[in-house]
Amino acid sequence: MTGLLKHGLCSSGLLALCLFASQANAALFRSFTSTDTPISIPDHGQLGTEYSSITVSDADLWSITDINVKLNFTSPDIHDIYCYLTFQPTGSGTISVVLMNQISPSNFGWSSLSVWLDDSATTSIQTATSVTDNGSYNPNGTLANYNGFDPNGTWRLYFEDRDSGTTSTLNSWSLDITAVPEPSTWAMGVFGVCFAGFGVARSFRRWQSSKRSA
Repeated sequence: MTGLLKHGLCSSGLLALCLFASQANAALFRSFTSTDTPISIPDHGQLGTEYSSITVSDADLWSITDINVKLNFTSPDIHDIYCYLTFQPTGSGTISVVLMNQISPSNFGWSSLSVWLDDSATTSIQTATSVTDNGSYNPNGTLANYNGFDPNGTWRLYFEDRDSGTTSTLNSWSLDITAVPEPSTWAMGVFGVCFAGFGVARSFRRWQSSKRSA
C-alpha cells in the first residue's frame, strides 16, 4: 500500500509538472477597440494634434508575442493620411511605430476602408498598387517592436492629413494582442494540483490507518 501511496504522490507531481510545461507558454488572445471614435482628421492638420486612445487592462496578459492593428477610415484621398502608433511599456521609453505614410494605391477614395496591419502579411501597405477592403498588409514600421513588453496601459494612434483639399475621418481602430500570461498565474495552477494530490494522499493514509485498527 505504501508503494501505491508513493506512486500517487509521484503521479501528482508529474501531473503538475506536465501542466506547467504545457501551459507555461500558452498564449492568450485579446481584442481591444477604440471607444472615442469616430474622430475627424482636420484638413492639412499638424502632426500629433489628433489622436485616439485604447486602454488595455487585462491582468492575464504579461508579455506580447504578436500584435495587429485594424484601421477603419473614411477618406476621399487616402494618399493624404499619415498615422503612427505609440505605447510606453512599464519601465521603458515610448515606442512608436509608423503604420501608414501617405500610401499611393490606384484606388484612393473610400467611403469606408478597413485594413489589417500585420507583420506577417505578404504585401506592404506602402507599396501596394491597390488596397482591398478588409485586406491584410505589412505596416510601414514593425509591430514586433512591442514584443516582449507588458501590453497593459494606454495605446495612442496619432494621425494627420498631410495635404489640403479633403477631410478624412477615423471611424474606428482596434488592437489584436497575443500575449503569454505571467508565470505566477500558472505557478498557482501547479500549486493547486500538488495540493490536491497531497490531499488525496493524506486521505489514503487515514483510510489505511483505520483499516489497521479494525
